Amino acid sequence: MAEHYVECRSCGQEVQVEDPDDQVGDDSIIRITCSCGANLEVLYDRRRSFRLFVAIRGKFQKATSSGGILIKDLSAHGLRFDTQEPDCLAVGDKIEIEYHTSFSAGKSHIKRRAEIERVDGRDVSASYLD
Repeated sequence: MAEHYVECRSCGQEVQVEDPDDQVGDDSIIRITCSCGANLEVLYDRRRSFRLFVAIRGKFQKATSSGGILIKDLSAHGLRFDTQEPDCLAVGDKIEIEYHTSFSAGKSHIKRRAEIERVDGRDVSASYLD
């Protein structure tokens, strides 16, 4: 088990954070108490790669339909976005995502294939296929 530490905002002391058990999801809030008595909350993220929180307009296309999306976060392995219409995608659908970024000096046109992993109304998560 890996050891993790955070600094207490009240006293500056390092406080060890125990790994949450395997029952929790990707993101878990861990509550710990410092020896000075301060209560701390730590967000434990088990994801494989860093997520970049964004607000980027784009579009998706699948064999039978297409639509506009608002991308909420990006990572090396996938993305999370809102669709214009609820439940227009289903888990397992293979789609093509297209959007533009301006993270660097020039704009980049991104076009990638993805598979839908989770759908909750308009909120969708997908993993890149390529």
